[in-house]
Amino acid sequence: MLLMSVLCWVAANASAQGRYTVEKASVVYVDNSGSTLSLSFADFGSRIRLELGTGGAVIVTDELSVYLDTNTKTYYALDKVTADNYLTMFDCQSSVAGFHTPDTDLYYNMETRTRTVAGVECTVWTWLEGDAAAECSYGGAYGILFVERTAGNSTLEAVSYSTEVYDDAFAVPDDYTQITLAY
Repeated sequence: MLLMSVLCWVAANASAQGRYTVEKASVVYVDNSGSTLSLSFADFGSRIRLELGTGGAVIVTDELSVYLDTNTKTYYALDKVTADNYLTMFDCQSSVAGFHTPDTDLYYNMETRTRTVAGVECTVWTWLEGDAAAECSYGGAYGILFVERTAGNSTLEAVSYSTEVYDDAFAVPDDYTQITLAY
């Protein structure tokens, strides 16, 4: 559920240089089910690789938009809409107002905090939501999402951050076979 909500975000803070404000990085996340996801990017986000934790990966560059099945060593092309959805998957907006419009009946006690997540100082917005007064949070740094917790207790949090990224992460391995999906 959280993953689907993340897919719907539209980045509001892409820098003049690109999607993120750092040239390259790799971030590993854990969600509330214990699944691991990762984001790697280069050239300020013009080349992105997402490892989805299910034996799948997505690579999106100016020249390439593909889904890799790392279990079967196959890949297929992604349409523009699907690729764009993946591109915004781990973007963090510059303010919480960009993705939630607080309504006094639903969101209250909103605070902006600084919190260290995966060794990075992040801006994190927290608020209480709904009748259950569940604490929610959303935030990050460099335009990258580092933490989200929803009222339904879905969580996604970065557990490591590195600026080491290898160019071969953005290419289809030579031993993969392209497949065509029938629609």
